[in-house]
Amino acid sequence: MLKVLWAAIASALFGILFAVPRRWLFTAAAGGGLGWASYTWLTTIHLNGIVAMFLAAVMVTLFSQTAARLGKVPVPIFLVPGVVPLVPGASAYEAMFNLVHGQTAAGLAKTVETLLLGLAIAGGLALGAALFRARTGGKANVA
Repeated sequence: MLKVLWAAIASALFGILFAVPRRWLFTAAAGGGLGWASYTWLTTIHLNGIVAMFLAAVMVTLFSQTAARLGKVPVPIFLVPGVVPLVPGASAYEAMFNLVHGQTAAGLAKTVETLLLGLAIAGGLALGAALFRARTGGKANVA
């Protein structure tokens, strides 16, 4: 639960960095917390990390699309900060660390894992947007 709070705080701080209006900062933070909670729960039930990342990205996208529709604001206000906790930064760091220290096999394996996690996020964002559009009759979600 504490990690979910930290994920929400990270999302809020990135929201400030990306000039999310104060009115929407808590909602943007909630999206990040939801994404991390989804990922954590899915990995806890022994789902593959890449599949869990994909589904967590779908959740963040659906949350962001819904919040943007209800608030009549652009989707990136919620989507960009919401996806921040899912970005595989530690995995990328570990990949580079291994490569720099001559552990080529471990570094390449971690690089592939990082790329797959990134693709899972991208795929989850795309599927979430497509599901939302299908559910709302194909209408674009614009302010």
